[in-house]
Amino acid sequence: MDTPLSRGTVGLDGAEAVAAAGSGTPLGRFGTAQEAASASLFLMANNFVTGTVLTVDGGQSLV
Repeated sequence: MDTPLSRGTVGLDGAEAVAAAGSGTPLGRFGTAQEAASASLFLMANNFVTGTVLTVDGGQSLV
């Protein structure tokens, strides 16, 4: 996920560096914090979803 914390940890400085690093992923970019949050909100809002793991990785687990 592309967040200020992950940019500092991985050492990516600037939007160009993040875009270049994310280009090797299946979707061609890193996910955003908003995308991860929306998946969490979906699970909290839907009481009928139980006992499942929702993987938010932009297809990385398929590679």
